[in-house]
Amino acid sequence: MNRLYIAITAAAAYLLPTSLAAQSAASFRILFGVTDSAPTRWDGAVSVGEGKKFDIQPWRFEGADGISGPLFHITTHPARLFSGSTPTAGAIIVANGFLLTVSGVTESTAIAITTAQGNFRFTPADLKYGTGLYKLGGRVYIDPVPASKRLSNAPGKEDYPATASAPNGDVWLAYVEFHHSPDYLGLRVSPKPTPTDFSTYKQPTGSDQIWARKYSNGAWGQPIAITEKGGDLYRPAVAVDGRRWPRVLWSENTNGNFDVFARAIEGSAPKERIRISSEPGSDVTPAAVRNSQGNILVAWQGWRDGRAAIWVAEQRGDQFSAASKISNSNANEWNPAIAARYEAYPSIAYDGTGRLWIAYQEGGKGWGKDFGAYSSPGIALYQGRLVRLCGLESSGRLVDLDSNLDQSLVGVPTLFADRSGSQAESDSVDPNPQNAQQRRPDQTAANNLRAAKNALPRLTIDDSGRAWLAFRSAHPIWWSPLGTVWTEYLVSYDGKSDAAAVAKLHSYRGGPDGSLHVIRGEFHRHSEISMDAGNDGTIIDHDNGGGRE
Repeated sequence: MNRLYIAITAAAAYLLPTSLAAQSAASFRILFGVTDSAPTRWDGAVSVGEGKKFDIQPWRFEGADGISGPLFHITTHPARLFSGSTPTAGAIIVANGFLLTVSGVTESTAIAITTAQGNFRFTPADLKYGTGLYKLGGRVYIDPVPASKRLSNAPGKEDYPATASAPNGDVWLAYVEFHHSPDYLGLRVSPKPTPTDFSTYKQPTGSDQIWARKYSNGAWGQPIAITEKGGDLYRPAVAVDGRRWPRVLWSENTNGNFDVFARAIEGSAPKERIRISSEPGSDVTPAAVRNSQGNILVAWQGWRDGRAAIWVAEQRGDQFSAASKISNSNANEWNPAIAARYEAYPSIAYDGTGRLWIAYQEGGKGWGKDFGAYSSPGIALYQGRLVRLCGLESSGRLVDLDSNLDQSLVGVPTLFADRSGSQAESDSVDPNPQNAQQRRPDQTAANNLRAAKNALPRLTIDDSGRAWLAFRSAHPIWWSPLGTVWTEYLVSYDGKSDAAAVAKLHSYRGGPDGSLHVIRGEFHRHSEISMDAGNDGTIIDHDNGGGRE
């Protein structure tokens, strides 16, 4: 089961510890053994003043590490290596710890930790997003992270969240749920002995279903079924029109062809289903937004005659206009690039002046081609990535950001979670054509090893004019059996002070009424295993403070 998460960060008070007074919960990442040079026991206990309830979740646990109520049993370990290979003698020891979530906190709530290496205390007033606190002579590191609570406990896989805000501040969430076939757990296990009858494996796979939920007056409503079970569905979107009707859009496989559909919600019931595209060729990944007239615009990728293009349709009353193609090149339209470097995954938002802001991911020239051990004019896969931000006036003039955004974004990935560096310190992401000739025997041919790995930006601007930029990074370096574990980060800029790191999250979308709602699904290459090795799948609501990397 895939996990779906929601984070809500108070936009007006993101720097102020006093904002915790209004929170129902706050979370803190507590890392032990930041300076350890050998495996060290950190067993201990947590106590919280004022009788506050709290919960502890593991972070980077290995081996016999465990939690039992307020007690924890933790030992620092050598860093986990790629593909799960065994660390060698003298390997770097990395910090280990947990996520502590406390309910009903105030800025003066006392949190006490006892450990085998010493005891310490702190209060939420000691911390603010973007900075951490050292204890025990620098051996312990504490920083605030977004808190979370579960929205549902459905047995299926829930993923691809999308949100939209209504003019009255309500937030609508749309997502897809995959329903397993009845015997999927047994079918996924390797049979012993080898079966002679394979008829059991003819059982059909499960099916998809689209759901929606409303967040209003501080509470989540019940799920609303937008489609029936049994569909082959993909990637929903949602927007709220001028009548305050949310409209959920999705791609659906009908007779072997994916098309875009929409359905409005009136009150708590879906209205009739509307088909937006019907041409031969798959139409997928819709994105939707409300324009200044209150009408919803939907854009998607559509394949026609073997080529992919970007199409758009506009809401007209209860229906949508005919689709119009807005890309006109002879190549397939995926993620646009406008320069020699790799530029992709754009995210856009308008500010109050009508200026368009664009966040995007940048890689080096010749990415993914012309690279090898004997010739390296291009860039190997999995090399450096930078997040960029620029503005565009209605006249078409480019606008530069006054603040140095690079200083506030995460730098070169390292094993040390308490040291995030900055993107400004990153080496160039462009290729070094002499790299292959200069490398020593048995040395990797890869270049850009001292480059940041920041990717997949998402941008929104709230009603106060503050810009919020979320992105993922490979820092801190942490491997799972499936590969890289990515950490989500969030920065904010009010147009006056420099951008500052706010929190560490996961995946997102967002932007309602003066609060930032960050939506994320468990990041994984496949749908079967989560990065934290837990049961994949339920919806989680992040409240201002604890997260999972």
